[in-house]
Amino acid sequence: MRSKTILSIAAFTVAFILSTAFAGLFITKSDSLSDLVAAPAYNSKRTSCFKKRGTAFVAEKIETIVKQDKMNGNKRAQRLYQIDEEFRPSFSSPSFPLYADAVSEYVTESENLSYRTAPRDFQAAWVKHMKAWRDYSNFLEKMKSSQTRANLSETDASKIESSYSDDINDTWYEVLRVGRSHGAEIY
Repeated sequence: MRSKTILSIAAFTVAFILSTAFAGLFITKSDSLSDLVAAPAYNSKRTSCFKKRGTAFVAEKIETIVKQDKMNGNKRAQRLYQIDEEFRPSFSSPSFPLYADAVSEYVTESENLSYRTAPRDFQAAWVKHMKAWRDYSNFLEKMKSSQTRANLSETDASKIESSYSDDINDTWYEVLRVGRSHGAEIY
């Protein structure tokens, strides 16, 4: 019985050493510990799990639209920060017209995104969202006029602006809700 146990241990040891040596032929040594703990590279292609509402193509199309819109928004934010560190200058500020122009440029770029191949409910939500932005941009354009600014107090203008901001946020949440219903991973 002892010889069987010794033989089994020896066989296991030899098999372990051979498998380790064989595996070493295919696995390269890491240069650093960070290579060992780095996140694995997963293939992020979509699967058919989104067939309930749409296809992977539809989800990717919606994600692309939202991603492009966010890039436009980031560009607008960078431009706005260069204009005024407080993000939006007061209506009476000399830099206010630059702010209005930056918002108008963002709206024009995002309105021109290709969304026509997206599902109809997403298109409708997107058009409403862009209309909310266009309305805000038009308001800012009117506020560039010193005559218009003189007719409104800063408080009244801020209340009106807050209303536009609420519309933009509400329509954005609808864009996200509809996009997610089609399997898009958007936030």
